[in-house]
Amino acid sequence: MRPVVLAVGAAGAAVVLALAALLMLGSAPAGTGTAWNGAVVPAPRPDLPDDPAAVAELTRAVSASASVGYSGVAVVRAFAAGRESTRSVNVVRAPGTGTSLTVLGKGGKVVGSQFSPDEGGPTAVPGDAGRMLGLVADNYGVGSGPPGSVAGRPASVVVVQRASAEVAARFWIDRQTGLVLQRELYDNQGDLAQSAAFQSLSVGTPVLAPELSADAVWTHPVDDARYDQMRASGWTCPAALPFGLSLYEVREGEADGADVLQMIYSDGLTTVSLFEQRGSLDGNGPAGFTRADMAGSVAWTRTGPPTQVVWQSEASVFTLVSDAPDDLVRSVVAALPGNPVTADGWSDRIARGWGRVVDGLSPWS
Repeated sequence: MRPVVLAVGAAGAAVVLALAALLMLGSAPAGTGTAWNGAVVPAPRPDLPDDPAAVAELTRAVSASASVGYSGVAVVRAFAAGRESTRSVNVVRAPGTGTSLTVLGKGGKVVGSQFSPDEGGPTAVPGDAGRMLGLVADNYGVGSGPPGSVAGRPASVVVVQRASAEVAARFWIDRQTGLVLQRELYDNQGDLAQSAAFQSLSVGTPVLAPELSADAVWTHPVDDARYDQMRASGWTCPAALPFGLSLYEVREGEADGADVLQMIYSDGLTTVSLFEQRGSLDGNGPAGFTRADMAGSVAWTRTGPPTQVVWQSEASVFTLVSDAPDDLVRSVVAALPGNPVTADGWSDRIARGWGRVVDGLSPWS
């Protein structure tokens, strides 16, 4: 069977998640057996006081993401295994209609695009960014940093910290409009893992082509009753994942005639999508992926952003897609079914296999 994967050249897969976070867009067969009830490692809650002014700035940014129209060019950078990958993205935001992202490759060639339609009118928060803000407050400490500027625009700086007081993310928020101008995401070692920043920005509501709003969404939300039914019938539906990733949304759809379950997790800064399908992986794996032996399970991986990992677990095929730093992705994959782990949560074989993948593969190279 063909698993759910993002093609290298499709949808600008490498940058959509990162840019969606910058724009505060959020992230995008019934079987038999026993639902998985694997243990997860909760993230320690930060014992850090929140700066009311910083929280107010993030709240203002959430509001601006819904109500302010603009167009501009943003640059997304990702770092893995000592390598840097960069892409430019044309962004057009029309409140009440949606947001268009056009990803540019070398020489300005268009390599992918995505349109995210608004729901609920011109004041609806895209991607339910209000919920994301709540997750940030639950999982991190929020403070203020020295002011700065991005794309020639004065900005206030919000610093998001882990329980260890290490910086997890920084946001540059436009003083005039409240738009997020730049976002930096750091891994658990304090190294910059990902950044997205506007190089140029023009404020004012642009006009989007009417046909953009007709883009199809291939999955639809699952309500609580359907979620409980699927879990009871053998689908894997963990309520949480390591590093404080909470179940944010459950969706279902169809790919190549087979049912697909999509579970979306977030801690407010990063997003993980876990797809589950019934069937068996082709022995050669998805095109463009590299094989890694993970503690007795064969996995196929492709670095990003977003990072993608595909593996078989009994009668199911799982695909994990995430904009998270590599260390977080490692822990998440290790906690999921089909990947037995050692006491430290990540087997030596997984670590070696993942290291080879990260070191040797980049879809942007």
